[in-house]
Amino acid sequence: MKRIIIALAVLLNSALMIAQTEFDAQKLMQTDINGTARYMGLAGAMGALGGDASAIKDNPAGLGVYRKSEFTGTINWMNQGSSSSWYDKDNNSGGIKKTTMNNLSYVMASPSGSSEGLVSSNWSFSFNRLKNFDREVSISSNPFLSPTSITDYIAYFTNGFYEPALQLTDSYNPYMNPEMPWISKLAYNGYLINPIVDPKTNQKSDQWMSAMPNQGVTPSYYVRERGYLDEFSLSWAGNIGNKLYIGVSGNLRSLYHSKMSIYNEKFSGGSSLHFDDTTNTSGLGLNLNVGAIYRPNDFIRLGLSIHTPTLYALQRDHFTSLYSSTDSSANAIADSPIGTYNFNLQDPLKINGSLAFVLGKYGLISAEYDYSNYQGMQLLDINGSTSKYAFENVAMKTNLNDVGTIKIGAEFKLNDNFALRAGYANSSASTKNNAMKILPLDVKEVSPENFLHNYTSFYSGGIGYRNSGFFADLAYVRKVMSESFTPYNSLGFAPNEPVNAARVLTTSNNIVLTVGFRF
Repeated sequence: MKRIIIALAVLLNSALMIAQTEFDAQKLMQTDINGTARYMGLAGAMGALGGDASAIKDNPAGLGVYRKSEFTGTINWMNQGSSSSWYDKDNNSGGIKKTTMNNLSYVMASPSGSSEGLVSSNWSFSFNRLKNFDREVSISSNPFLSPTSITDYIAYFTNGFYEPALQLTDSYNPYMNPEMPWISKLAYNGYLINPIVDPKTNQKSDQWMSAMPNQGVTPSYYVRERGYLDEFSLSWAGNIGNKLYIGVSGNLRSLYHSKMSIYNEKFSGGSSLHFDDTTNTSGLGLNLNVGAIYRPNDFIRLGLSIHTPTLYALQRDHFTSLYSSTDSSANAIADSPIGTYNFNLQDPLKINGSLAFVLGKYGLISAEYDYSNYQGMQLLDINGSTSKYAFENVAMKTNLNDVGTIKIGAEFKLNDNFALRAGYANSSASTKNNAMKILPLDVKEVSPENFLHNYTSFYSGGIGYRNSGFFADLAYVRKVMSESFTPYNSLGFAPNEPVNAARVLTTSNNIVLTVGFRF
């Protein structure tokens, strides 16, 4: 009978799932500076320039600049690593090496033959990889320096439940209780928490405590992420009198993100625990970009574009295993059901303003500012209603910042065929400094850890060759992302001894090659 109940829980748990938190959402939706080698060599500062397959994704009006048709392909070689510091212990991890395709595009230029009115009407179909999620991070502490344990957090989270609410019977399964947090059930099965006995009645109360109280704790964390955010675009742009360029892109996005994390604790009394958590998120999204470039003279270019929020239809799967060794049990193993649920996610509205100075035969200088309304993101159910996710959507505004990205790029022409490029970009913090992951009581996923985003910087350089029918560009881009990590929110039960945040730097070194043909 118990097996039947567990099987029903697996089949029906999609009705009980909640979606990802605001921290998960901002990580999935934040894009990188990815694309052609020229675009990346200029740190993506091409919104007012156009004439590049990846610049079109920022400002579709850039398609109108083309005078000839073009076919372009880009390969990216990435080497990713990370470093962390937590309770005076430094760690390095990564060394992930990966080759990906950043861009593949076809531009069809259709000049009208007139120098006035609609000078040309151009079309393009393109693929761009907006983000590569691959990374590996290891974080660990010196022995017994953490003031609290995740068992203290789970005990605090479980307060209000009497012990029978966590016990499996022939007629009751805690995993099917819509009010029961799965992390509490796992910890109970792993002998990590105990109900507090009321000294007056000698009965177990609805308050809980760690099964390993008043012990030194040595925590460690490991995460391996994989995946991508890709965009397929059909774009049109018109050139009006060689002064004004207008464009529009319809975009289909494909997202896949896989995260496998391991959280360990060792206690001074000899006990230990190990949470092994896996989540997979995948789905499709649609959005629309519109833009314009104005050229008042041969020296100045002004650009403006608006990216409508992308509406994603996503599926998320998660599974957690707990391994523990305590005084109550030599070895305990507890597994959650496999949770699968579907939801919608609306990503930020994005506005892009850009300015470029074209220095004739000498080169150019360009700058761009991207504004992304992260506080306006929303989680929705599959029917488009936000009511189920009211808690998470309020948290979007409470814990997230709107993000500004500054891009600066310069190109110097050595002669008619060769050019040197350099660029810098910086994205501001997408999470507030005091943001905390507060999970609702009915949370089903077992992942209380939290990464706060501090900033992301890009440093780039490159070289390009061009003739009338062929071009090749090579770029190097170094991406540095700063985050702060905490394994759980300790402020509720230990406000005077909060868990220290680990400092995490993730660095990606990219070598990018683009080859294109014009005809």
